[in-house]
Amino acid sequence: MLSKLLTLTAASTLMIAIAPAVQAQDVTRLTVALPVNLCLANWPFYVAASEGMFAEEGLDVAMEGLDGSSTAIQATLAGQSQIAVSAPADVLAASGAGANLIGFYSFYQYLPFDLVTLADSDIASLADLEGRTIGMSSPGGGEAIFMRSVMSNSEIEEGSYEELAVGEGSAAATALTSGVVDAFSASFVDEIIFSAMGLSYQKLKSETYPAVTGLVLTTPLDYFEANPNVIEGIGRGLARATAAGLADRDLVVSVCGAVAPQETEDMGFATSVLDAVDPIFTLLEPTNGQYGQTDEAGWAEYRDLIIEIGIARPAAAETEVSNQYVSVWNQ
Repeated sequence: MLSKLLTLTAASTLMIAIAPAVQAQDVTRLTVALPVNLCLANWPFYVAASEGMFAEEGLDVAMEGLDGSSTAIQATLAGQSQIAVSAPADVLAASGAGANLIGFYSFYQYLPFDLVTLADSDIASLADLEGRTIGMSSPGGGEAIFMRSVMSNSEIEEGSYEELAVGEGSAAATALTSGVVDAFSASFVDEIIFSAMGLSYQKLKSETYPAVTGLVLTTPLDYFEANPNVIEGIGRGLARATAAGLADRDLVVSVCGAVAPQETEDMGFATSVLDAVDPIFTLLEPTNGQYGQTDEAGWAEYRDLIIEIGIARPAAAETEVSNQYVSVWNQ
């Protein structure tokens, strides 16, 4: 399973262009930079493209899968794409470093990470991690930022626990079962692999952690303000595609099978990925049934936390998310 995931994410860049359903002069062409080159993890974009939902909005959209959120943002700031899909911490880090970005569509409903420990561990809460060793795949990854922010939010000071990079997937599972680490900051991909291996684990939750989006569409503020038709159209296309895909998994499998056949060759693999991804696209109660809506209070609280632990510089305090077009997207 791990080798399959690594092979897929290292594959050549996936791009898809749609045949416009409107006159050529009415089409706006744009590129969206994705943080991972995996159709199954970003399927609303591919469903919207293949089913003509973007075309109906006058958009000709190409998706480019890259290596991480920060790379997606860099591509957008360099003009190689107009929109990036990014983890909120990377948006804030870029803004803190001087980029004038705005978030405008909540793509993942929540962060796709969990702090986990073995099911039979004597660790029952985050507080029990003081004096313990917490593993992560790499020190600078999103799961490391998540771990530090969760611990800080739980008033557990950095330095009162040890951090150790142990790799991902099966390597992380080995580190847990051998006692090299007491807990691990896992992405949803790691959890897919753990389940496939039959590893029994439990999640350590924080009741006070900010309700922040897991991935958000972001773009420079000047582009956001100058292109309302693009912002309206891409959000409405994604909202329609997400609803359609959640109602019909066969549609998602068919679309990703056409775009990236290697992802659906093993239906057990495809099902495992979608079982993990689909809940992240499913609307949470605070959204009031509105795709793309971001909890602004949760964003502000998370922003303050990310600045406090030093992931983003203080200038990021001005970075906002916009729900201006939510009603339009959900028409």
